[in-house]
Amino acid sequence: MGRSSNNVIIVKMEPGTTKEYWENCLAEFEVALQSEMEMANIAPKGFNDNTIQLLKFEINECINQLR
Repeated sequence: MGRSSNNVIIVKMEPGTTKEYWENCLAEFEVALQSEMEMANIAPKGFNDNTIQLLKFEINECINQLR
């Protein structure tokens, strides 16, 4: 059984967004990922890592936009 998280942030990719926008998104995703990782360590039994995987994906997307 998984758990729900209030930390999920979904970024809508907008054309013409600035570097600052992507840096801010990256920072927010990294904070959310750290929080999720801490929760996984506290209560690993029955933990569903879909949120962690989604956050890792979003972090990679932000990094790609910053290249």
